[in-house]
Amino acid sequence: MSVPRSMHKEAGPKTANFFVITVSTSRFNAKVSGQPYTDESGDLAESMLKQAGQRVVGRELIKDDLVMIRSLVDSLLLRDDVDVIVLTGGTGLARSDVTIEPLGHSSRRSLRDLANYLDGRAIKRLVLAS
Repeated sequence: MSVPRSMHKEAGPKTANFFVITVSTSRFNAKVSGQPYTDESGDLAESMLKQAGQRVVGRELIKDDLVMIRSLVDSLLLRDDVDVIVLTGGTGLARSDVTIEPLGHSSRRSLRDLANYLDGRAIKRLVLAS
């Protein structure tokens, strides 16, 4: 038997622990070479999550690399203090944009599940950029 949505929302967690990953080869290269860099999308994601009353338990800036992305995501999936992993950047159509490809093997929940979780909370919309 299905639980009514209102009961599910009342009984469910009010906050989650988010880890924000920014995928950008140019910014990663600047970071590792000691050059100045910015991470506007990571900053915005963290700000929006915190404004919505969520916890950001970590952030990382990595390059758009299959092995690096998969390795970080896999390690985060093993952490008890991470409920949701947010990736920003690296989702274009260039050959070097490979953020999406390494995630299929490890995704436990769909974007629809995340949207349902956020529904009714301070985050009223989910913006996806390509």
